[in-house]
Amino acid sequence: EMFSKKYLKDYKTNYDFDENGKEQRTIVYTGKYYGFGADKRTFTSARTLFTICAALMCALFVFPFVCYTDIMRGYFVVFPHLFCFWPIGYLCVAVVYLYTTKAPFVRERRDKTEHRIGKTLICNMLFSGVCLLASAAHCITNGFAADDLCALIPSAALLGISACLFSKKSAFKTVEVDTDVDEKEYV
Repeated sequence: EMFSKKYLKDYKTNYDFDENGKEQRTIVYTGKYYGFGADKRTFTSARTLFTICAALMCALFVFPFVCYTDIMRGYFVVFPHLFCFWPIGYLCVAVVYLYTTKAPFVRERRDKTEHRIGKTLICNMLFSGVCLLASAAHCITNGFAADDLCALIPSAALLGISACLFSKKSAFKTVEVDTDVDEKEYV
């Protein structure tokens, strides 16, 4: 498995010789190990909430493009909404990591779960907030039409869901674990 320079100090290369005298190189993880600090019930319920909300956010992202009303023809509304794709995509990847990560795990996996969740939610709040403001500005300058709700409601919902999930992200706080500890003690 390849790793970036950021995690290079967490690995050590061992050189051994096999029975034929050929040099064998093995890479060994020497860094700290982590686990989720929340109890299993809290972790599982928060993970389920994040899964449902990530799926809902994907649907809310696509909905305005499917409707394609007059408000979605304005670049000042479409661009901020398009930029929501990246944080929502990274949030979905982080949710997958929540299902596939088993304790104890390495620092790189910790960064891809705990740290990525907060960053993606902040970015999504920023982009969906800008999109909501742009949609509101469009409604003020061009007059409100009922089909403008196709952009206003998803933007407001993305902002609200992101803020709600941001307040719940502490369920994925990681703690350093001893590698000799039984894996079942940490989620």
